[in-house]
Amino acid sequence: MLNFFSVLGSRLTAGQRTLDPSIGVRIPAPQLWPHSLVVRTSASQAGDMGSIPIGAIKWMMRDEKMKVKLITYPDKILRAKSEEVKEIDDSIIKLLDNMREIMYKYGGIGLAAPQVGINIRVAIIDLQKNDPGFGLVEMINPEIIENAGKFEEHEEGCLSIPDFYSPVPREKYIKIKYINRKGEEKTIETDTFFSVVAQHEVDHLNGILFIDRISPLRKELFRNYRRKMRLKTG
Repeated sequence: MLNFFSVLGSRLTAGQRTLDPSIGVRIPAPQLWPHSLVVRTSASQAGDMGSIPIGAIKWMMRDEKMKVKLITYPDKILRAKSEEVKEIDDSIIKLLDNMREIMYKYGGIGLAAPQVGINIRVAIIDLQKNDPGFGLVEMINPEIIENAGKFEEHEEGCLSIPDFYSPVPREKYIKIKYINRKGEEKTIETDTFFSVVAQHEVDHLNGILFIDRISPLRKELFRNYRRKMRLKTG
């Protein structure tokens, strides 16, 4: 039986499970880069990440009392590669609505579905305050089909790795295609800040975190940071 530590779900797999819809909630304090609002489920005895059948997602999307819980590195759900969305149904629309609400509530500029515990290829970005050329962009099955150049000056962070920031090398120009909530295929070409955030979010869908892309020196700083955090928390 799966014990719900969240109510949005986990990696989608085939098969049926008996679900225990008990809910636990822990809301994090807002951070400077609130990308990573995430939740998880875990096997009640083993403590490993559980999997939720697709039908459970629809059940959870109907729950008006849904809450989310932040999960942090090294939680395994952050390393799972997300599955492609096959059909845009009510559960996907509800997911987009909830992701938008979560992102705005915590002042975020981007959010990927794995960060709310669901390993499907869905992400949203809103850069109205950072890049006036872009408002809310909801992306289903986003794919970067072209990229060029380097844009290394931007420092990135993630709520799943709180209080750690590092410059990350990214392509300056990207061309990204995706499907919106209406089922329409869209394409964006840009070399602005949107490019950086889009690459960050697509990485999440592939189980990649920004710490995977930083320099060896920065990775050593991150290991030191992790040791200090473990000592701090006991």
